[in-house]
Amino acid sequence: MKKKRAKNYMIFRRPRSKALKSLNNIYVIGRLTSGWIVELKDKIKKLDTRKIHFEYPTQNGKSLKVARKKSKIIRLLDEKSRYDIYKESIISSVTIFEQYLSQMLSVIYRIFPQKLKTNIKGEEIEKNININLLFEHESISELIDYIIERQIISIIQCGPEKYFNLIGNVFSIQVRELPIDEFIEIKATRDLIVHNNGIVNATYIKKAA
Repeated sequence: MKKKRAKNYMIFRRPRSKALKSLNNIYVIGRLTSGWIVELKDKIKKLDTRKIHFEYPTQNGKSLKVARKKSKIIRLLDEKSRYDIYKESIISSVTIFEQYLSQMLSVIYRIFPQKLKTNIKGEEIEKNININLLFEHESISELIDYIIERQIISIIQCGPEKYFNLIGNVFSIQVRELPIDEFIEIKATRDLIVHNNGIVNATYIKKAA
């Protein structure tokens, strides 16, 4: 006998499947691209020339031919295959994951708007709405959408260690510690790549714990 699905099964299933597929795509493209770059690098090494010519676009819309040393092109490809592809993968993966969390929070808040009053510790708090917000939105539904969006942004911006606690309370689930610790380190690595060119600093050490 086929097991009956929960009432809102597909509301949660579709975004999850889409996020997982996107993450898998990043992995597949990364592996393929890395392999292609290595093959290209080997082919360039065999070329009987010291320089390779490229056409660059200019401000006036015309192309300009510029010669680059073969050794520098090989070094560039080597850095791309060994580091840059993985940096880009981390940045994209964190973005996809946080978009998925935001989407799920939005779903829960719309089904249970009373959860908007839940803080990081799972305690209920009173929130006052600025009277101007009532006049800036044409309906209560539009106002709720605005409040939900603002709440989600504030959650994601507070950092993974805090927002996983809040997400656990909002979803009424217990999030295991190990994935949280791993994601905190991955998120810190992503921030390091974006904001400090991947060079370890005190901010990274503090974030990564």
